Amino acid sequence: MKDDTEAALIFFSNLNVILYYPTVLPDVVFVNPQSLLNIVTSVIKYIVYGIGCSHFTDSVLVTARQKGIFSVTILEWMELDMPQLYKPSMLRAQDLIKLLLHLGIVCHFKDNYFMPSLLKGEESKNIEALLSKHPDTVAPCAIHYEDRWLECGAFGFLITSLLSSKEWMLAFDDLCQPLCVYSNIIKMKYSRCVVTFVDCVCHIEIHIHILSKKSLQDICPKILSSVVSSFKVKPKFTYLCPCQKSERHVVEFSTQAVKRKDIDDITCSKEQTKRIKLEDIGDNPLIWIMDPAKVLESNYQKLVNGIQNADALAASLYTSKIIQANIRDMVHAAARGKEKNKILLDAIQMAVSISPAAYDVFRSDTLNEEPLLQDLLPDVDIYGE
Repeated sequence: MKDDTEAALIFFSNLNVILYYPTVLPDVVFVNPQSLLNIVTSVIKYIVYGIGCSHFTDSVLVTARQKGIFSVTILEWMELDMPQLYKPSMLRAQDLIKLLLHLGIVCHFKDNYFMPSLLKGEESKNIEALLSKHPDTVAPCAIHYEDRWLECGAFGFLITSLLSSKEWMLAFDDLCQPLCVYSNIIKMKYSRCVVTFVDCVCHIEIHIHILSKKSLQDICPKILSSVVSSFKVKPKFTYLCPCQKSERHVVEFSTQAVKRKDIDDITCSKEQTKRIKLEDIGDNPLIWIMDPAKVLESNYQKLVNGIQNADALAASLYTSKIIQANIRDMVHAAARGKEKNKILLDAIQMAVSISPAAYDVFRSDTLNEEPLLQDLLPDVDIYGE
């Protein structure tokens, strides 16, 4: 009965009739989705404008308002000041922070939390001045959707999603103060470069500043991939339009057109009859687009080694030489390691396709000795045999 109830809740939640988050709040159901929006809105009003607060002075919230950083203590104060908001939903302060993390509205920041929507927005006229402090090393790019605007909150969600990765962090100056944190422009650190994100409602700009250009060929595609993969519905990659005809906007093109340097297929999004030259977009715009040839070239030896390992393991399984100690040691080492050996998994899958029967014997013998390898050695049926 309990399983049926949970399945029904998930079903109606997928239809947006209700809101239900079983992984973080299995005992709470938002029958009216508006009630959750009211809670999130109240958090912002409470911290930014002090609406409803009585436990502290404005000076207590300076860090939260200027840097977007706050502790769970603020939400505990809010729970005392606004019981009418918490009680109907059965939420506590700790529950609320779990939910905000799950929704990507906040992210961990050292021992506290970072919430981009707490920040004030910077005026458009000041954006260029902020960007000039870290000049573009290459032509900036952007992400957008061709058929619609970015969803409300997309910029904040992108920032919290990136900060949840160990590769990204907020950019700080020598005094440990954030270089630039506004609700519409934020500077972050990735590897050895400063990356500035600008929210322009219709698109998000990506500017990169790095002292050494040697690693740009690797870094730029990785940054773009990290950004695009943060969204469930993948946005399209584009460039900023150099025409400066109106407010900040982008060009429209196909990736194939850019690689061919076909200017007839690159146009201004505000004036589609206006053709844009690739060289006018900025310095080295193609660097954002990963070149498969260079990727293969830089990873050639890894690729060769992987093929050799896969071929050796597949051959051993195919000829029924499945009791060899070296193969078993490889499997055990991969299972005990912090990360599963991707090459080994590919080799096992190849072996299955060659000789399912041999693999089945190998799997049974191995699991008898080490049951913890269950996840690493799936049943043959999983591979469609």
